[in-house]
Amino acid sequence: MNYRIHGISAEEYLAGPTLPEIFGEVIEFIGNSILVAHNASFDRSCLNRTAQSWGLEIPLLDWRCTYQLSKQYLDLPYYKLPMVAESLDLRSFKHHDSLEDALVCAEIAIHIADANSLVYASEFPVPSASGNLSNKRPEGAGTLENIGESNYPDENLIRGLNMSFTGTLTLGERESLLVPLIESLGGMWNKDPKSSTDLLVFGDRDPNYLRAGMEKSKKLEKAELLREKLGRIEIIDEATFLSLIPGDVVTRLRSNL
Repeated sequence: MNYRIHGISAEEYLAGPTLPEIFGEVIEFIGNSILVAHNASFDRSCLNRTAQSWGLEIPLLDWRCTYQLSKQYLDLPYYKLPMVAESLDLRSFKHHDSLEDALVCAEIAIHIADANSLVYASEFPVPSASGNLSNKRPEGAGTLENIGESNYPDENLIRGLNMSFTGTLTLGERESLLVPLIESLGGMWNKDPKSSTDLLVFGDRDPNYLRAGMEKSKKLEKAELLREKLGRIEIIDEATFLSLIPGDVVTRLRSNL
């Protein structure tokens, strides 16, 4: 599944350098610069968790997010990188290639900044964050009752959100696994999208686009109509949904597959 997303083979992964081998160079390159990423909360947690696993200390870094920037200044049904790039008539690119993604992220940042008289990256919104769960991992953390408990509460971006699902998701059955998951994370499940729904997660479709003419579920059509009317429902794919969940919870989810 990972290879299908980013195209990095196991051989390429094993042949690459470890973080300790390049850590000093990376931190020196960043210096005092602001780090800008699309869905930066995910990138930030990945960097922090990887450094922690190697016993490396990351200096305090200033993160800003073009996903949040796009939501602030653009009116789109979805805010994945390809959809935002297409809405701004940017060049086509190979999504999930790290260099290609970084370059397009920069183009999005520059385009929106120019269009809205933003002069400094410090004017961009910061990544989303939430930290209301216990930092202590409970005993028996592999059970469904506490599957959302995490050692990394700042990575939980589900708390307080109303969510609905449509299509087939690879993670598992929605009512037997996904509903207990979001409730454990402090979210709420709506069987069908309604005016209070914040997120509709779709599966079994192209994760980058839902173009006109493609078959859509009734829930997706309803969510799009509600969004057009109320302007509040965000429609995301399964990969984006995973980025809102703490990494150790995702690992626990996959162990249940």
